[in-house]
Amino acid sequence: GPYVTDGTLNASLPRGTVVEEVTLDQALEWLAERERKGPAKKKKAKKKAKKKKKAKKKKAATKKS
Repeated sequence: GPYVTDGTLNASLPRGTVVEEVTLDQALEWLAERERKGPAKKKKAKKKAKKKKKAKKKKAATKKS
């Protein structure tokens, strides 16, 4: 989505904001707010469910007569 930057820090524009109508004061305010929040937290990757091993059935040995 649209964002403003100061070269090192990026701040997303709030939803419904018209990009052409953004003022310098608004951009600076959003950047300051973004700086207070700190870096974005990364989501933990979901662990894949381990497949359950099925017990192998041994065939009964057939005796030849």
